[in-house]
Amino acid sequence: MPTMERFQEVTVGRKWIAVDGVALQICFFAVDGLLVDTGAKSIADDVLHFASHVHPQQIALTHLHEDHSGMAGQLQARYRVPVYVHPAFVEAAGKPFQIPMYRQRFWGLPDPFKATPVGEWIETERFRFQVISTPGHAEDHIVLYEPNRGWLFSGDLYMAPKVKIVMKQESMPVLMDSLRRVLELDFEMLFCAHAGVVPNGKALLRQKLDHLAWIEEQVDKLAAEGKNLRQITRQLFPKRVPIYYMSRGEWSSTHIVRSFLANRHHFK
Repeated sequence: MPTMERFQEVTVGRKWIAVDGVALQICFFAVDGLLVDTGAKSIADDVLHFASHVHPQQIALTHLHEDHSGMAGQLQARYRVPVYVHPAFVEAAGKPFQIPMYRQRFWGLPDPFKATPVGEWIETERFRFQVISTPGHAEDHIVLYEPNRGWLFSGDLYMAPKVKIVMKQESMPVLMDSLRRVLELDFEMLFCAHAGVVPNGKALLRQKLDHLAWIEEQVDKLAAEGKNLRQITRQLFPKRVPIYYMSRGEWSSTHIVRSFLANRHHFK
């Protein structure tokens, strides 16, 4: 069963998943009848146990990646609740998910579900959450901000203060723009889908932005010296992490460098 904790009015569920020596934590949150992200289908029993305690009345997905949306279909069928997603991805939510096998082994394959386009705000009986588009990690990524409580439900916007590896489709310049947008908000408590509850969340998001800016500067400097993608990656990220091998390169430090190089060439 998942570890369940209470932080202020937010109930937090946590579960570790390990496959082939790679372990990742996944977190999901409930506040006043709103479930933020559903966890993965591979931990269905844990998510259903959590849901039986929090009784969701509505669900918001920060994005459609399978570790966030995997249980949306089952929970919607069981509780008859709306599932809010980025408006441009409502149709995608209703189609069969297509993900690589290693991700299916980790997270399971989500069932399609009937999505509702999220508006500018999500309201519960006691709280009002501003919906903010934060692409970069994924095109449909959103965060939920409760201004009166200083809460930010950040999905995968944070994860860690230093970026060492990303997925192929991620855009680092776009992610940096999203971080800047969020850092203009007044919050401290961050609820991250993998790091969990982060009390000094704003400071750590700023650290992440600063670290990405440093990487961007280094990429620009090394490219100006004539170094290529492979050489820059080896210099900035000399070690490969296990998920690189498991994912056959879908997760790679190379994608960080490539993203900055593409942006550099675009604005040259």
